[in-house]
Amino acid sequence: MRQRLLLEFVEERCKCADCAGEARERRNRKMGKGGGDFGARVQIRAHGGSCARTMRSLEDAIRAIGKTGLAFGAARLPRGKGLDVDFAQEKDGDRFVDELRRAGRAPLRVASKTRKLVTHVATRADVYSRRRRGSPVDVPTQDPKANTVEYQKTILLEVPPISKWDLVVKEPRGGGGPALYLVSSVRREIRLDRVDGHGGEEVNGEQYFRKPFESVASADALIDVRVVDTVPLDDARVMVQRHEGDAPVQADASRLPLASRKQDAVVKAYDVESIVGADVKTSSRYVLVAPGGKRDVGDSTTTASTVLSRKQQRHAKRRANSSASVASDAPTERDFGEIEFRELLDQPDAIPEEEGEELDLERLRIASEDSEALDAEFFGA
Repeated sequence: MRQRLLLEFVEERCKCADCAGEARERRNRKMGKGGGDFGARVQIRAHGGSCARTMRSLEDAIRAIGKTGLAFGAARLPRGKGLDVDFAQEKDGDRFVDELRRAGRAPLRVASKTRKLVTHVATRADVYSRRRRGSPVDVPTQDPKANTVEYQKTILLEVPPISKWDLVVKEPRGGGGPALYLVSSVRREIRLDRVDGHGGEEVNGEQYFRKPFESVASADALIDVRVVDTVPLDDARVMVQRHEGDAPVQADASRLPLASRKQDAVVKAYDVESIVGADVKTSSRYVLVAPGGKRDVGDSTTTASTVLSRKQQRHAKRRANSSASVASDAPTERDFGEIEFRELLDQPDAIPEEEGEELDLERLRIASEDSEALDAEFFGA
C-alpha cells in the first residue's frame, strides 16, 4: 500500500549556544555592562589594597597559560586592584587556578568558591515534545520544569597587596618591636630585607594571611639622591644628598652595585622622615633602593646606573680604539698631475713611500722618458 503525502518544513535560522553566548558577551561589553555569559570566573584581588607591579607579573603568567591552549577572556581593573578571567566551563576555571599557583608569581589564597544558578534551558527533545503537544516553544529563562540547568562558578583569589621595592613595617619573628623592611622580591614567598642591615626573612602566603602586614610606601614615593662621597674604610656606606647645598647624609649602599657607589651617581631612595606611618627609628634618613637613571624603578627590570662600570668603560674604550684604527687603516688615494709629478721626481724625498716597499726612482724616470718620447712622436707627426 502506497500513499502520497504533502509535508511542509519550516526552516528556522538560529545560532548554537556557544555562538549566542559569545554574541551576548560582546553586546554586553559594548554596552558597558562588563559581563557576558561564562561558566566560571576567577577574580584575582589584592587583599585590602592594590599592587600594580604584582598584578603585572600575574598578567605575564596568565599570557603564558593562554599559550597552552586554555581559552579564556580577561579584564583588568583600574589602579592595579585586580583581574577578572572568564571561562566557558567550570573545569577550566579550576585548571587555571592550579596553573597560576604552579607559576609561582605571587602568594595566592582561594578565599571563596560560589555557584550561582543562572538559567534553566530546555533541550531539543523538550522543544520537540512541546511542539507535538501544541504548547508554546519559548521556554522561560527560569523554568524549574526544564531539563537542563546552568550555573556560573566564581572563584576569588586573594594576593598580598605587596610589590617589589615596597617599604613595610612589621614585627620581627624574634620580637623586639616593629622594624622597617624593604621588599626585595615577590614570588611564592615574599623576601624582606631589614633596612638596618640585621638580616631578613621570607614570608609565604599562609604566614602572610595569618598575620598580614601592609606597605607604608611604594615605588611611587621613591626620590633621586646623588652620591657625593664614600665613607672611608667602609665600601657599603656612602654620603648622599637630595638637593645641592644640603648637608650630606650617610646611608647604607650594600644593595647597590659598585658602579652606583661612586661619586655623582644617581640613586633611587626613600625619605623615611617624609613617609607617613613609618614612625620607626632608623640609622639613616634615606633608604637606598636601586640605581637611578633614565628608567624608573617602577618598570619590570632593574634600572641602569648613570655611572659606567669599569667593564662598560673598557668596552667603550675598545670600541673607540677599533673605530679609530679602521679610520687610520683606510687607504688614502692621491692623483698627481703631470707638473706635480715632475716636481716630485726632482725631489725624491717628497714622494710618500708605502710602508714595507721602497720606491724605484730609476723605473719612474724611464717611464717618464718613454712618455715624453711618445708625446713628441705623436705631436710631431
